[in-house]
Amino acid sequence: VSTMNPDGSSNSRRQNARSVDLNRNFPTGWKKSKGGHFYSGNRPRSEKETRAMMAFISRLNPDGILSFHQHANTVFSICNAKNRPWVLRTGQLMKLPVDRNTDCQQDAKLYSGTMNDWFTSNFDGWFATVEMPTSNRVTKNKIRRYSRASIKLAREQRG
Repeated sequence: VSTMNPDGSSNSRRQNARSVDLNRNFPTGWKKSKGGHFYSGNRPRSEKETRAMMAFISRLNPDGILSFHQHANTVFSICNAKNRPWVLRTGQLMKLPVDRNTDCQQDAKLYSGTMNDWFTSNFDGWFATVEMPTSNRVTKNKIRRYSRASIKLAREQRG
């Protein structure tokens, strides 16, 4: 899936057309936020994009998900034990640092209603959040490396 947020992509912003951060709109651990940059919506699953992604993932039932974001230049999602080996391998293959200093309890408070939380709570697969560098630092070589790493991870997953 190239983007689950076409409105945000076309407007170079995190939120969809209704100013909702789709990665705060999933039902697992959802909390209503006051608005702003990480506005979670009026209720979990309030956004059609969230519902569409949930339906797609439910039909697909993948063994793992790589979710690409920008701009922290790191790999997240190490707090969940089933994610950890894949997060570490993703960082290694993509040559991105892995955020090992995460305060998992604090993260759970700050980042509620994420696709990661929903997926890892409802499926057997693993999830890694790949935070690429800022746009002006994403070179063709990095895109090639991330693409090759993604394919290699899929092959390793298959065994």
